[in-house]
Amino acid sequence: MATRKEQLSIGEYYHIYTRGVDKRKIFCDNSDHTYFLKLLEKCNSDTNVRIDRPHINSNNSKILTDVLAFTLMPNHIHIMMYEINDRGTSKYLHKILTGYAMYFNKKYKRTGRLFESVFKNKHINEDLYLRHLLNYIHFNCIKLVNKNYKSKELFNEKIELTQKEILFAKDYSYSSYGYYCGTRNNSIVTRKLSF
Repeated sequence: MATRKEQLSIGEYYHIYTRGVDKRKIFCDNSDHTYFLKLLEKCNSDTNVRIDRPHINSNNSKILTDVLAFTLMPNHIHIMMYEINDRGTSKYLHKILTGYAMYFNKKYKRTGRLFESVFKNKHINEDLYLRHLLNYIHFNCIKLVNKNYKSKELFNEKIELTQKEILFAKDYSYSSYGYYCGTRNNSIVTRKLSF
């Protein structure tokens, strides 16, 4: 996996995203999602992690970065992060993306890259953008039930979500939205935003 040209700064928020090479599906069934969620939980540690042998993972480790929100889509992922350690986010994502690509390639008997490139990031430098991004990430899954949904319009506040769409997002298992709504336990989000 290539290294980042620019470093993320401690004490700053970032929108992290990546997708499958050639826009391919990276989650083909529920077990793929479950494995990736396990990686999101277990890899946020300064020690090595073994998903297949959880009993050897260290309990005395410190987290690499703060995760604020996430959603997993069929061919891409979005994560909102807060950098708390030098290169913490990069180390965390390297462990996740490498581990998941190895799992995926073995399971589906394939070789080569799974993700397009090194993860992309956008610095979040305004409070308003931070608020909108939280909605953008959590409501991205609505595209799965409403092909006409344009999540970018949330930034311009041109659309209103239907009750059915909000319930779908709340019940979507591969997102942190249920945690923010209080309907699902969390073991991934390490810093909760409150406005």
